[in-house]
Amino acid sequence: MILRPIATSRQPLLRAAKRCTLDRVPISQPCARRHIRSLAPLKHFETFERNGVPNFLSSHGFLMGWTQYQKYLTNRLDNLTKGTTLENLPIFDIINNEARNPAHANLFNYASALWNNHCFFEGLSPSTEPVPMSRALESQLLDSYPSIETLKKTFVGTASAMFGPGYVWLVRAKIGQQERFRVLATYNAGTPFPQAHWRRQPIDANNHNEQSAVQNRVGSFGRHSAKAPDPSRPPGYIPSIRPIVCVSTWPHVHLRDYGFDKRRYLERFWDSIDWDVAEMRANASKDKDDTSTNTASPLIRRVNMPEQPATLV
Repeated sequence: MILRPIATSRQPLLRAAKRCTLDRVPISQPCARRHIRSLAPLKHFETFERNGVPNFLSSHGFLMGWTQYQKYLTNRLDNLTKGTTLENLPIFDIINNEARNPAHANLFNYASALWNNHCFFEGLSPSTEPVPMSRALESQLLDSYPSIETLKKTFVGTASAMFGPGYVWLVRAKIGQQERFRVLATYNAGTPFPQAHWRRQPIDANNHNEQSAVQNRVGSFGRHSAKAPDPSRPPGYIPSIRPIVCVSTWPHVHLRDYGFDKRRYLERFWDSIDWDVAEMRANASKDKDDTSTNTASPLIRRVNMPEQPATLV
């Protein structure tokens, strides 16, 4: 009897495994060099790490909400994309490209959560006193709301009513032929950007009634609202949106310092907004591209919000 080496019997299995490897970059290509993501820089990180966000989050609250959470999201996204064609894509591109790919739902979730959380923390002020908004920004906001107090109540009320994690945004949206400021909610890791409109996730699926016309009329972007999108468009389609202000309603951010008093957390957040950052985002030059959309780096090097074009690119 002739005995074959045991190793040869494994060759068919190895060949089958090789066929199952998808979207891997050939090792011979120069771009196949290992690239590991790291935390994108936060302008006031050292101040927040040492003292917390003044009058809003303690240093321990900041540690959990930013440092630990961002590291977790970054590591998860890195592990999912290493060795693939997505490894060197900017996070913004991953969000837009994978929003409609159910096979990559986890990729979208980690990338979108990274972007959203960065937007939230970058918009916080390091000052111990509230940062007043400029008269120019106040005038712009008053074109959409009868008073700043009304805007605050709408924003805080929307976030307080969210029975689940997510983000609430003050956005500058093109509605018809005019630009208006509106409050927008996205659940879980949903994104506000129109390029990824299939994953905006504007409702909580646990308590949303598809047959309720009253419920669907709520907000500026409701299915049956006066400014509802064209039914021929994909669900949630809004042609132009610029996020201006963002707050996280994820429990891990507020439980450490506020327990279940989410309303107090939101009130304190409003007083911690850096309105200079908000104004810069609101009036970003239409001709100026954001580095998060055109750089080869997978990090968000800065999150000074990009101008969203009226037509999708």
